[in-house]
Amino acid sequence: MNTIAKLLVLLTTVFFVACAPSADDGGVVLSDTSAGIFGGDKVDSDERIAQSTVGIYNTEKKAICTGTLIAKNVVLTAAHCLVGSKSEMEIRFGTKISKGVSRKVVEALREPHYTNTIIFGPERDIALIKFAGSLPSGYRPINILNDFSVLTAGKKITVAGYGRSLPKMKMGEGTLRKTQLKILKPFYMKDEIQFDQSDDTGSCHGDSGGPAYTTENGELKVFGVTSKVRTTKERKHVCDGTVIYTRIDFHLPWVEKVLRDFGTLN
Repeated sequence: MNTIAKLLVLLTTVFFVACAPSADDGGVVLSDTSAGIFGGDKVDSDERIAQSTVGIYNTEKKAICTGTLIAKNVVLTAAHCLVGSKSEMEIRFGTKISKGVSRKVVEALREPHYTNTIIFGPERDIALIKFAGSLPSGYRPINILNDFSVLTAGKKITVAGYGRSLPKMKMGEGTLRKTQLKILKPFYMKDEIQFDQSDDTGSCHGDSGGPAYTTENGELKVFGVTSKVRTTKERKHVCDGTVIYTRIDFHLPWVEKVLRDFGTLN
């Protein structure tokens, strides 16, 4: 899509980062009764999704993002989630951010060509975080999808995150949830994939950086990173419409280089 086409689209649509990160009125609402991806289901601690999905918490801004464990001490997330210094960030483990164990962040790197503009929102929206210490019991890294040709329009995939379950009320962050979405455009932009979330379920504030999973040959694999929501003036709430994820395959050479630099590439 060229620049003129993008500007025409923006006359009728609005982009929101799916997190920004999540923080309203100076703090994060952590609810035990209604938290997570809106319209989704709570994830049990013994599920494979729970073993590889983590929270990213900014202790100064009280903001939440989500990430995916892709190496023993490396988390994949969105570049726009890296707000403030790494000393302000913690990796939170557990299906409830407020009750899980935490690890300090020691390195945090955005994709070198990442941009975030008012007009187009975040682009090349991917980052890697290295944390100190060992993995808590029950956690293990997940593999990245190796055949992205399986991502076709209409295919159902699974997304997960710690974001809002009640977007109209701007609350509900802090509990890990999952839901299924359909692929609309496998190549929304050259490094992006678009999902439909107009059916009262999908990603919202706090889910930024979180995973898009698919199961191939019986194995759950990650292929995307939550970036931004595309919505219209007729939206029911801020997260209604479609959601855009960054495709990992486009950035795989950079991911592998950073993993080597971190000393964690298998």
